[in-house]
Amino acid sequence: MEPKQHLFSITESYDRHLSKNTENRQEGYSDLMELMIIVGKSLVNDKNMEMLGIDVPRLKEELILWKYYREDSINCFLLKNDEKEEEPLVGTGIISLLPLIIGNHDMKTLEQELGAFTLQTKQKADNLMLFLLMGRTVRGVMDREYGAVDSFVQFLKEYLIHLNYNRVFKEASKDKLIDKISFEKEKIRWIIDLDQISKAEIPRKKKIEDNSRTLFIQSIHLFVKYQDEGSFFENIESLRAPIEAKVFSLLLMDLKDNRRSSSIREKVSEKDLRLEKNKFLKEMDRYYNKLKSFEILKIPLNYDKLKNNGYTDTKTLFLMKKGEKGRHPILKEFEIFEKNLVKNQLYLEVKTKSRYYKLKKPLAPG
Repeated sequence: MEPKQHLFSITESYDRHLSKNTENRQEGYSDLMELMIIVGKSLVNDKNMEMLGIDVPRLKEELILWKYYREDSINCFLLKNDEKEEEPLVGTGIISLLPLIIGNHDMKTLEQELGAFTLQTKQKADNLMLFLLMGRTVRGVMDREYGAVDSFVQFLKEYLIHLNYNRVFKEASKDKLIDKISFEKEKIRWIIDLDQISKAEIPRKKKIEDNSRTLFIQSIHLFVKYQDEGSFFENIESLRAPIEAKVFSLLLMDLKDNRRSSSIREKVSEKDLRLEKNKFLKEMDRYYNKLKSFEILKIPLNYDKLKNNGYTDTKTLFLMKKGEKGRHPILKEFEIFEKNLVKNQLYLEVKTKSRYYKLKKPLAPG
């Protein structure tokens, strides 16, 4: 049996210590951490099939809610963003899929879950290939399936060469598949691009590449280059690279040797450990470990059934009046505590059992 993961709390520790704006994050999380929590809360499992999956309808509802209450910028590969980021290269939340990837012990099952996730979230072949490479990387590191450092790129190339389209989409509906030509073209493109990992200097983004692609390549470059160094964290801390790429490389180091305390864990102060938010992440760690070992079982939410039983979806919240009460699939029982219109923005304060949500929604012009 694989060792227990401290995925949520250790990701927050890495993210916080690498961020230059930690003084502004005492109460909240970064986009990356928020996304990982959302993915973690959207996981479902099946003991008979021995698999972990994502309840995509719930994930979408969580993302809608997140957009409404998030105060800062939202960087997420799952949300459409027409503005192309050039420099500086920013994170996209791509590694928020790690709870799904680490939670599946069988690579073929993981491939099918990543394929289903890609189709349900309407991703293209380039992101599908990225998800699969992330999965192969993580499983390869955890199971020590690669040899010397120099062979890591070849290890990933061999995976792509033998990657089978029909295997990935074995359980998928035939009328919603990514076409096979796009699938094979992306395999070839990635086989070529993986050579960037072996460069002496950290690879930089080409104008034709998206951020997620470059983030993955940079992460593996850092891991391969510094994994045998005694001070791994110190080596990458000062590099000019996105925080998400650094976090992924640090998480790979943890997965490589789960028994050894990482340098960053030793740097976590008592103040950090006492933060209320970190208590929540430790609870997420415990929940996640039980979920992936099938000590607890979770099935997808039945939204049609909930709607028939009077549950309100997130978008409908803004149609309600101050003082109205209801039930929501994620917020549970709630009350509209405040409702105001300010400068073409509709603001809601929603009272739930656990907290107050301050939501905002821009109104359409005119």
